[in-house]
Amino acid sequence: MVVWSAASARRAQIDDDSWRLEDVRVTRWSASDNPAASVAAEEKLPALVWPSSLSAGVVAAAVLPLSTMSTIELFRYIGHLSDNEQAAQRHEIQFWKRALYPFACPVMMALALPFAYLNARAGGISLKVFAGIMLGIGFVLLNNMAGHLGLLRDWTPWITAAAPSALFLLVSLGAFSWLVRYR
Repeated sequence: MVVWSAASARRAQIDDDSWRLEDVRVTRWSASDNPAASVAAEEKLPALVWPSSLSAGVVAAAVLPLSTMSTIELFRYIGHLSDNEQAAQRHEIQFWKRALYPFACPVMMALALPFAYLNARAGGISLKVFAGIMLGIGFVLLNNMAGHLGLLRDWTPWITAAAPSALFLLVSLGAFSWLVRYR
């Protein structure tokens, strides 16, 4: 005979090594080879202590969206997922995006550098400003799209996060060297 059970509670409080459930409803099913002999029983309890190895941080990380997690929380949650042999690539990509974010700021400055050397008296300044804005928007879009492509193609997370910055850094350095050489 096989026995299954499910518990639901109105409230739960996480302690160090257990959960304290309040206003609990426990349903137990027993199944046998004969479907007519299967039995379900429900029990209501005011409180139940459920031992668990999950910490409050892990539970919060599983429930909260990635955008609300700090870099340290992401790192810890990735460790938890890896320890339990669960998929962590989405979280790893988000972690590396945040870890490499300080390097994205100099890339954006390098993108603006070629525009600083353009002569404003030559005219067409609005076209140059528009091109600069489009480059910035393209950088943001490629950064977001790289995360999704990395998940679909199963790319290495740190390469997925670093590729847009490296690509736009090369583009900006190429544009700057062209300006220095031919202007």
